[in-house]
Amino acid sequence: GSMLRMGELVRLWVAQGFVKAVCATEDMDDVAERYIKELVSCSFMQPIETASGTRFRIHDVVHDLLDKVAKNCFRIENAPFKQEKFSLKKKANMNARSRREEVWGGHIPRDVQHLFVQNYDGDLITEEILGLENLRTLIIYVVQEDSPVEEKIIDSICKRLLELRVLAVAFSREHDPIKQANKFPVPESISQLKHLSYLAFRTSSSWTVILPKTELNHIQVLDFGDGKIFEFTSAGLINLRHIFCSSIMKFPNIGRLTSLQTIPKVCVSNERGCDVKQLRNLNKLRGSLEISG
Repeated sequence: GSMLRMGELVRLWVAQGFVKAVCATEDMDDVAERYIKELVSCSFMQPIETASGTRFRIHDVVHDLLDKVAKNCFRIENAPFKQEKFSLKKKANMNARSRREEVWGGHIPRDVQHLFVQNYDGDLITEEILGLENLRTLIIYVVQEDSPVEEKIIDSICKRLLELRVLAVAFSREHDPIKQANKFPVPESISQLKHLSYLAFRTSSSWTVILPKTELNHIQVLDFGDGKIFEFTSAGLINLRHIFCSSIMKFPNIGRLTSLQTIPKVCVSNERGCDVKQLRNLNKLRGSLEISG
C-alpha cells in the first residue's frame, strides 16, 4: 500500500547494486529511471498523480508474485508497542493474537538480505535483527513518538550488520520521524559498515544531525529529511551523489565532491575552503541550487 517515489526508488536501487550501466559514461540514475518506466509500461507499477507529483503503487497481484519469488526479502508489518519494556518473547506470549504474531509469526529467516520493518522497535532489533549476518538492506518505515531511536541501538547495528548497503530509519515523510533530543549523533561505528551506500535518518526541522569525522568511501546518499547537519566534512566521501537536509552549518571544500548531483542550500564566505569557487567543478548538479552568503 506504500506510495513510491521515483527519486527514492532510483537512489535505493543504485545503492543496492541493482542497476547495471551498459557503458562507463552512462549515469546510473538515468538507467534506473528507464527500469521504472519499463515496469510501468508492463503494468508492474501503477502511476498515480498526486498534488506533489507522480507516485507509484505495486498491484496486489504483483505483490503476491513477489512474495513467492523474492526469497531473500522479508516484510514485518508490526503494530507499534506503547512504552512496554519486556522482551520480544514475553510480548508474543502475552498476546498471541498481536499483529506482529499474526503477520509474521515472530521469526525472520536467517538468510534474509532485504528487510522492511513497518514500525521501529528496539527490542525487535536487539533480539531478532542483529543476528541477520547477511542483511544488506534495513528500512524502518515509521518511528512512533513514544519509541525514540536510541544511539546504542544504531551503534549495535553498525557493529553487527556489517554487510549493510542501505540503512534507512523513519523512511516515510508522511509520518513523524525520530523524536527525542534536538541532536542526533551518528555513532563513530558507522565507519565499520564498509559497504554502506545509503544512509537515511529522516528528522524534523528542529533537529540537528552530528556526523562523525570518519571515512565513508562507499556512501552515495545521505538523507536527513528536514533536519540540519551541524558540520560537514568532505573527507572520504568521494562517491557521494546526493545530500538531503534543510541546511548545513558549514560545508568546507565541497569542490572535492565532484560526483554530487543534489545538495541543499550552500552558504559561501571568505573562510578558507568556503568560497564560491568551490562550486566550479560540480558539473553533475541537477535540479535547483540555492547559494547564500
